Amino acid sequence: MASGTVNALLPPHIASAQRKLREYVRKQLDALLKNPDEALAALADQQGAKDAARRSTFDITSWLRDHHTRLIDNFVQSYDANFTRAVGFAPSMVSSQVAMDTKKSSLQLVDEQEMEESLAVTGMVERVNNTCGDGLYALAQRFNQVLAGAQFDEQTLPVGPRVVCEAFRGALLSLGTDATTEMKQVAFKLFDKHIARSLGDVYNEINADMAAAGILPEIKIVIRRQPDNAAPRKQPSASAEQPATAAVVRTTSSGETVVPQRGVMVDAGLFEKLNQLFGSHLGGGTFATSSLVGHGETTTPPEQATRELVNTLSTLQRSAASGITGGTLGSQDLAAALVKAITELQTNQNQAPTPVTQMDANTIDIVALLFEFVLDDNNIPGSLRALISKLQLPYLKVALLDKDFFNNYAHPARRLLNELGHAGIGWRHGEDPLDDPLYKKVSAIVEKIVSGFDADVSLFQQLLDDFAEFVAVENSTGEMQELIIGRTKNDVKEIIEQKIAKQTIPALVHDFLVGPWREVLEAAHKKGGSKGDAWERTVQVADELIWSIQPKANAESRTRLVKMLPTLLRSLRTGLQSIDYDAAKIDQHLHSLQPLHMALLHGKLPEELAAGKSNKGTLGTVLAESSQQKGDTDPMEQARKKAADTVQSLATGEWLEFVKGDKSSVRGKLIWHSAVFDDYTFVNRMYKVVAERNSAQLIDEFVNGGARRLEQVPLIDRALDAVMAKLKGG
Repeated sequence: MASGTVNALLPPHIASAQRKLREYVRKQLDALLKNPDEALAALADQQGAKDAARRSTFDITSWLRDHHTRLIDNFVQSYDANFTRAVGFAPSMVSSQVAMDTKKSSLQLVDEQEMEESLAVTGMVERVNNTCGDGLYALAQRFNQVLAGAQFDEQTLPVGPRVVCEAFRGALLSLGTDATTEMKQVAFKLFDKHIARSLGDVYNEINADMAAAGILPEIKIVIRRQPDNAAPRKQPSASAEQPATAAVVRTTSSGETVVPQRGVMVDAGLFEKLNQLFGSHLGGGTFATSSLVGHGETTTPPEQATRELVNTLSTLQRSAASGITGGTLGSQDLAAALVKAITELQTNQNQAPTPVTQMDANTIDIVALLFEFVLDDNNIPGSLRALISKLQLPYLKVALLDKDFFNNYAHPARRLLNELGHAGIGWRHGEDPLDDPLYKKVSAIVEKIVSGFDADVSLFQQLLDDFAEFVAVENSTGEMQELIIGRTKNDVKEIIEQKIAKQTIPALVHDFLVGPWREVLEAAHKKGGSKGDAWERTVQVADELIWSIQPKANAESRTRLVKMLPTLLRSLRTGLQSIDYDAAKIDQHLHSLQPLHMALLHGKLPEELAAGKSNKGTLGTVLAESSQQKGDTDPMEQARKKAADTVQSLATGEWLEFVKGDKSSVRGKLIWHSAVFDDYTFVNRMYKVVAERNSAQLIDEFVNGGARRLEQVPLIDRALDAVMAKLKGG
């Protein structure tokens, strides 16, 4: 569909959003390219460039000026084309098609320069997503409201950062040989610093315009839980699921949109509801803080009482930081430990009792229950839980100072704890934490909060931005590694599919090619890519194996088979040995070929060759078998059906934990799944492959406790949900 046709059919508010973003970037780009001297000088100073590098950087100034108009025109054309492409598909196909095409183009990278460009774009997109995630989420919902049936998210939004950054990449690409690698690198850095990082301003404007026009002025989002048999990334509709708590996003009088991040619970009245639930428990003195309530309450105004309580907590925090109280009050039970610590502090210093209002006492209990959940959450490994436990007092102070901490998902302290928890999913057991960059980063953040947070909540926004930068760099590098792994998998998949499609192949040979020999091909690809000698030799062996089990119509072909068999079998054995394949299984595979070859040498057509089907158990086969047994009440069959549903719902990007025979565990993120090969590949946070499974193996592991799905819903949101459930049930 042509760009002009799409634009003519666009609803006015969508067309306005397209124009607003285009004009914003065009004006910013025009200002930058007209006078790049200052920006380039700042960039050189920031990078600490040496004289030679500084002169080289300044030489790019004239190049930017010379191509000023052409770059802007190319950007506009590229941006409009990308926008048109994003909205030009059938609405139900938008997300999947754009994501698929993006991945496909990434897997076709052919040289180091393109990899560097992809890395630069990915880094920019990650940084914008981290700082503008709330606005992008709201914008996607409003686009979906206007374009009936659309399923945009932050990644596929037609005005999202990927569309913008890829458009700039396209503008540079259209310059051809006029743009050297060094010039492109500098241009990317300037675009990132001066344009990409300011996109949040225009997203806020577009959100405010659409909200003012009555397009979802209040965005309601249901909570997303993830049971084992549910797909994690499907956005539930309001009619399909009754949320435990409704999420409300408000547009303020200034036009600022307050939005929850990525579709998990926010409730403007959550704190009030929690207080009401606590009220039903107070008569029996259920919670430890009930003993604090009433001290000075009749004479001390509530706001002053809160300030005095925060001051007392600051004293305890300083003592904890200096090691006097053991760092974390010595207990997971924050409320009980806090009552004891406050009482002892007052006694030792001959102070009057600290006034504590009922609301502040409830806040202490709520935070205590939150951390009780957090510190018992096995999604976060113990090493990181120990660090997070040190944040109990600072986060209690945040909750006392700002009750919006409970109500607003976008609260920086809340988002920071969620990000720390999410990063911990990929933590690796059994390693020295002090050597791990993530552990050191989290440790530094915790130390800054414990030692530096008094009453200024803005510290959490600074640390959140800092951590977002750290994660963006890790994700950018990781995504490139994922693309490399994906390219290997994709090349192997394509070559095997080509070979299998051309011939009728017995089941045992089919399973051998898509199983162990696929691993040999992947190992060869990693050594030298699809052009390397190892790859060509391994593909040739596959060709020879396939030829060896085809019907032999004449004596000449049978004579050739006799001559080649010893070399073929030796090559198969050598290939399998190169990947440390089990010796007994090697013998088993090679011996299984003998009856086929003997029959062909005698001019017979083996029954297996006539069948030409695979006996390999696929996920589809398992699900079909499970559905036939749907009425079976046997607990094991029910467990297998549930496990099969879980495997079917797995999506790339999800984390699983695998428990080994010695009870140690390893965590892996799913980065590749092939339905053709029934192959699932998982990598750790450093993108080292930690598990490769087929569906039958995964189902067995889910049933036997050898694998479990790690929770995707943000940490604090799960904790708040648990607190609500506990209070309602208690």
